[in-house]
Amino acid sequence: MSQDRILRALRELDRILGSYGIHHSLLRELMLWREQEPERFRQDVTSNVLWGGAGSISDISFRSMRPGDERAPEDQRLLDSALADLAEALDAEGMANDSVRATGALLRRSVERGR
Repeated sequence: MSQDRILRALRELDRILGSYGIHHSLLRELMLWREQEPERFRQDVTSNVLWGGAGSISDISFRSMRPGDERAPEDQRLLDSALADLAEALDAEGMANDSVRATGALLRRSVERGR
């Protein structure tokens, strides 16, 4: 079910970012809003905070944050994969905009290439 895919991706993003000490309130709010405030969820899940350029969650680079950390490449793959999963699940429900679809596709290709 798409809803499960969306929540699963949001939980995975929250887990991965939390392991780096990044606790983003938007992710927790989106999980809550998904079930309790669907219109607000729909509005904010495509925001620049997630999908925008510099400073967005999709722009986080664990390799840059922790150069030399042998965990960083795998964690980056997991982060990129969770974002791509979220983009695909949103698209399946008709909620993704062009930016979300493009960013999700770029991240999916990156994961598939083993970036």
